[in-house]
Amino acid sequence: MHGDVCLPDKSQVAREILTYLEKHPDAQDTVDGILQNWLVDRRDKYTPTMVQEVVKDLVLEGTILEDKIPGSPRVYRLNLAKRERMKELSKHVGKKD
Repeated sequence: MHGDVCLPDKSQVAREILTYLEKHPDAQDTVDGILQNWLVDRRDKYTPTMVQEVVKDLVLEGTILEDKIPGSPRVYRLNLAKRERMKELSKHVGKKD
């Protein structure tokens, strides 16, 4: 079909989030904030659902932390204890063998 858009895969979104965090290790934001502020050049290409899935994966692997504040949206930030691993992942995520 002519109107089809090639959607980015999750590894591409993860790589961009990790690259942002490498440059801004003290950054923290909600999923909507990540989409609007961290992925500013790509926000029209990524869906909130895709960003949420990637963030969830990064939380599960321990690369980023999730802060839960009652009555507020969850906030995500770099797990500074995993910073070196994050740098390695940002270079290799999505790389083809």
